[in-house]
Amino acid sequence: MYARKKEAQHKGRKLAENLEPGMFVAVQDREGQDVNVPFWIGLVVGAGADGSCVARKIEERETISGTRYDPGDYAVTVVW
Repeated sequence: MYARKKEAQHKGRKLAENLEPGMFVAVQDREGQDVNVPFWIGLVVGAGADGSCVARKIEERETISGTRYDPGDYAVTVVW
């Protein structure tokens, strides 16, 4: 299980590096266990100083608005 999680994290980070404003993303809401369809669709928007949708790359573990980010993760701006 741990190896699959690491592989998924690696793939997700690679995908995040290539995101551009106007692209759609789909994520699984693992917290909302009581919903019928635990997936969200969002629109990536520009928020970075250069118009990028990546607000910043996370260097140290931190929590932003209740979501945990680990080193190497990206904070991406999405309209849900």
